[in-house]
Parts: sequence; structure tokens; C-alpha cells
Amino acid sequence: MRLPRLVCALVLLLGVWVVAPVAQVTDLVSFWSLEEASGTRDDAHSTNDLADTNSVGVAAGKVDNAADFEEGSAQYLSIADNAALSMGDIDFTIVAWVNAESFPGGDRSIVAKGDGTDGEYYLQYRTTSTRFRFVAHGGTGFGTTNAVTANNLGAPSPATWYFIVAWHDATANEVGIQVNDGTADTAAATGGAIDDGGAFHLGAYPAFGQHWDGLIDQVGVYKKVLSAGEKTALYNSNNGLSYAAMGGGAATTPKLLLLGVGGHQ
Repeated sequence: MRLPRLVCALVLLLGVWVVAPVAQVTDLVSFWSLEEASGTRDDAHSTNDLADTNSVGVAAGKVDNAADFEEGSAQYLSIADNAALSMGDIDFTIVAWVNAESFPGGDRSIVAKGDGTDGEYYLQYRTTSTRFRFVAHGGTGFGTTNAVTANNLGAPSPATWYFIVAWHDATANEVGIQVNDGTADTAAATGGAIDDGGAFHLGAYPAFGQHWDGLIDQVGVYKKVLSAGEKTALYNSNNGLSYAAMGGGAATTPKLLLLGVGGHQ
């Protein structure tokens, strides 16, 4: 039986929707795409824009541009302590793409929140182990060191992009680190990350002169532990995801499918 053209048109109009991919922005606190050539780096997701110290540069990144840090110039980006970037004994995750120009002597911080008195949490390259490492301090004065080292990756190489995911799981009482969507390393943790008054830094832990030498791109802070699927999606087969591709600022809307309706049986 031939259906009336009006019925066919309504089926096509009402029944066809474009469904966006699952957004990677649920429980995201801040995300820095680091596209700017100089000066303040904008928070694409919220209001935690990062101030520039000593003229952080720009270079080709994993996704468009990246921030380029020169260790010898003591460059970094930062914002003062605030509730959004403070943690405590809660679930949280840090993600970042990094590419070192070199691994000079001394530890090199990628992300760090803390000051010279108390360390809250930091993601770094550890010189003594030649590995990436994540630390969350559960006590004041750098007490209760909850640390995990990326031993499953091994020693990273200069001039190579790595996607690092580091987290604290308050339910499992553990910290974890995973590189390039590979096998994760985990360690027992107590007390999470102390909620203190230290500033949030990208590219350095300046109180201890721990400056990154190289590129950092696509940095995000979540207040949750990412699922395996979410980590895989962000890695995106070593291509990374832009904030827009993550679902940032996007809405799922109905689309009109332009098909002929005459002659449908």
C-alpha cells in the first residue's frame, strides 16, 4: 500500500535525529586547550584562566597549538587557589598531553598545586626513576605521600608525545597513572590530596624550581575517576581530542533529513 506523502514526510522529520557522541565534559572542572600565542591562557570550560609568568611560548601541539615552556627561563602558567581546583579526599583526575624537549637534572613538574609549605597534588617527571609520577599528599607539610609511578610505560623519550591520565580514587583508596591508554599503575592511598591554599601551576612547581622543558597541550581537571572508555576516547588513537570534539559547548539538536518522500511503499 502506498503511504500518503504527508505521513512519509512526518516520519522522516520526527524520526531522524543526529545523536552527538558521548560528551567527555561530565564533571570536568577546567580545560585548557593552550591555543594562545602568548599571555593568559583561557579556560575553555570554566573561568580558571591561567596567568603567564616569563613569557610562555607557543608551538605546534598534539591538537592545534601547545604551550611551549623553556626550563632555563623559569616559565609557567598559574592561577591562585580556589575551590574548583582544590580537592581533598575525593575522586579527581588530571589529563595532559606532554612532549619534552629534554629531561634535565632534577624533577620536572607538569601540573602542580601547592606551595613551599604544603603540596596538594602534582604530576611530574621524576629524575631518580626516569618515569612520570603522580603524587597526592594527604597531610600537611608534604605528609602522607600517596605516590604512583608509570612503570608500565618505562622511561619516556624526548620529542615524543605522551597522553597522561592521573587520578585519585576515594572509594578504592588508591592513586593511579596511565600513559597512552596503556596498562595503568596503581598504589594504595590515604587521605587523598590535602585541601590547602597553594596556587595551581602548569609547567612548573616554582617553589622548588621544578620547571618543565617542552610542550604541554590539552590539559583537563575532572572531579571524578574516568572510565576506561572515557580515557580511550580522549586518547583517540594517539590523535587527542579538541574541547569541541569532547562535547564542550555543543548541544544535540534534531536535524532534517532531506529525502524524497514520493513512491514509498
